[in-house]
Amino acid sequence: MSTIAIISSFADETQCVQAVEELRAAQVGDFNTFSPIPSHKIEHAIGRSKSPVRWLVLAGGISGVLTGLAITIGTTYEWRLNAGGRPLLSWPPFIVICFELMVLLGGIFGFFGVLMLSGVPTTTMAPGYDGRFGEDRFGIVVRCDEAEAARVESMLGIGRGRSRSRRRGAAAMSINLQRAHRERAAMKPRAVESVAGTTMKTVAGAMIVLGAIAFVLALIRGGATIAWEAYLVNLLFFLGVAQGAVVASASFYLTQAKWGGSTPYRLGEAFAPFLWVGFFLFFGLYFGRSLIFPWVTHPIAQKAAWLNTPFLFARDGIGLGVMAAASFAFIRVSRSDGARAWTIATDEIELPPHSIRVFAPLVAVLFAAVYSLIAFDLVMSLAPVWRSTLFGWYFFAGCFWSGLTAMALTAAVLRGRLGENNLFTNPTVMHDFGKMVFAFSVFWIYLLFAQYIVIWYGDLPVETFFIVHRVHHMPWSPLSVACLVLIWLIPFTALMSVRAKKTVILGTVAGLGLAGMWLERYVLVVPSLSLDAIPFGATQFLISIGFLGAFLISAVPGLNRVAQAATSGEPVGDEAE
Repeated sequence: MSTIAIISSFADETQCVQAVEELRAAQVGDFNTFSPIPSHKIEHAIGRSKSPVRWLVLAGGISGVLTGLAITIGTTYEWRLNAGGRPLLSWPPFIVICFELMVLLGGIFGFFGVLMLSGVPTTTMAPGYDGRFGEDRFGIVVRCDEAEAARVESMLGIGRGRSRSRRRGAAAMSINLQRAHRERAAMKPRAVESVAGTTMKTVAGAMIVLGAIAFVLALIRGGATIAWEAYLVNLLFFLGVAQGAVVASASFYLTQAKWGGSTPYRLGEAFAPFLWVGFFLFFGLYFGRSLIFPWVTHPIAQKAAWLNTPFLFARDGIGLGVMAAASFAFIRVSRSDGARAWTIATDEIELPPHSIRVFAPLVAVLFAAVYSLIAFDLVMSLAPVWRSTLFGWYFFAGCFWSGLTAMALTAAVLRGRLGENNLFTNPTVMHDFGKMVFAFSVFWIYLLFAQYIVIWYGDLPVETFFIVHRVHHMPWSPLSVACLVLIWLIPFTALMSVRAKKTVILGTVAGLGLAGMWLERYVLVVPSLSLDAIPFGATQFLISIGFLGAFLISAVPGLNRVAQAATSGEPVGDEAE
């Protein structure tokens, strides 16, 4: 019996995927698929195994690192030049060469691997290929016996109008958003037990009381310095988490993220009430200024115009106030019906509402400016002769990562608290949270090294003392290493696997990462005030518990909003039709 080829084209990716799934289930004929865009849905439908390109890239990266080590170590021993009294084999500059060659050879191996596995170049056209498959149509070409042609055509939807025309332009988009409005209004979230109710408020309130008592007792009993150190560390950490999460919500709008419907936005905004709590707690530093800021009791004439008490509290207070006000203005429009409808209109590419396009960029820009200022004033000025122009960038990037990590941890916790079929049981959504934690952990280590290598090369005492004291001197060196492990090494190794991003491993990594970021803030602040000892005991622990209680009780309304959004059943990402 003769073999024929049946060619079918689709205007919609979902229709093409459905046809592929029917063909595979029926085990009819042999077929090829064509797509104008990279499509993970189609790859999953045809049962394609994971591409070996990733292993080729890994081999290229390892080859690049080894080549870089060979070049740097070899040339160092061939030309024994001692620069600045450093050891002959100094690893910081070697990292730069190894990194560049890792990227270069990894890219080259990946490029030629793709060409090889794709059969490129080729001089023959694939049978049944249509030029439209490279433009705006999806295609399937099935080779089967002539007797099965009718059955195959039925599976492909030929004659049933499976390929449908779709309206384009602003009018169609407006209609679809109106439909999304109606869908949102018609949704009736199933009843869920409050995830942040009376019990959480009671526990958080008790934590606040314990923290306040410990703080007051420390002031009375002569432990004012350690009390104010703990106060500042926790203020910086929890403000960073709250603000970083709000900026994450804004960044989702800026990148038109609809992979989780409205839930990721509500999750990022859940911690926002602490911004006003932190704003008022900031002014509490005024009463401990002489114990926190060395330039208060020992003014520096050259910097007196900048480092003086009235100006510092005025500029930082205004900055935090404007930042909090802008964040809440953004949240108000983010929770509007128009913005919420936009998040579930996953089949359209219309821009977010105009008000969102105003406030989201404003929040992002203010975040970079205000938290750079906070880094300079509340961390760098504790060692007033130290300077680093990259420190502000490094500091607010850490805040952003801690916000994302707190969101991932909350998602992992709520996954088991909200019952079956809540959004956080969707592996794709958890995978997206995991990817963000992974990616911005790498970005954090990049900024850390970028700052370190410049100071290392300059070798100026006014810059190096801050790093040397924390990295090379006891008792701070082990804490610095712990920060590196918790914030970068564990997320990088544990979350490299796709499976780990979707399981309880993500929650564990996120919890350890937040602990690492708190420790990093501690290492930034405390060694400037307590040089030779780690002043951590019951007082500092209870003050930290008090701040955690204030953070949790602030997040109660937002967490309940998250619970309602996560159980609403709204279409998200790949699930939307």
